[in-house]
Amino acid sequence: MLYSPDAAVQQSANQAFAPCEIAFHQQLSTFLIHTLGYDMKVSGCTEGSVTGNLITGDAGSLKIKNGKAEYVYPQ
Repeated sequence: MLYSPDAAVQQSANQAFAPCEIAFHQQLSTFLIHTLGYDMKVSGCTEGSVTGNLITGDAGSLKIKNGKAEYVYPQ
């Protein structure tokens, strides 16, 4: 999923993502924020969202919780 030439960062990535069957955008974002030194917990893999292909949000998103996906329509 993620690669870093820095062994410590690679180990952190493996610990954060190895137990997860699915990785979410929010999980990756919080991992990067945490890696940059901010006090933010890395999101887990039981709940998250996957954004659509439009940055504006006009394509909607998937809300996933405990393996069940629900499409969230844009408003």
